[in-house]
Amino acid sequence: MAAILAIAPQIADRLAAEAAAARAQANTARVAAKSSVRDGKPLLARAAFARAERLQGRAVTLGALAAQARAGGAA
Repeated sequence: MAAILAIAPQIADRLAAEAAAARAQANTARVAAKSSVRDGKPLLARAAFARAERLQGRAVTLGALAAQARAGGAA
């Protein structure tokens, strides 16, 4: 247990970095979706919006895990 608590800050940092990457990818997918809408490609837009939603959900989950890892490391 002590070993896990010792590496918790490193795990939290990694999870936070993954969350930030997922947020950036979600924003990119939203831009692609908006572009597809403007270009009159509704199927591509729908797929891009769905990808953005999945990535945003992943970012939220990873952010929550990072917070838990930080809390576990501080305890």
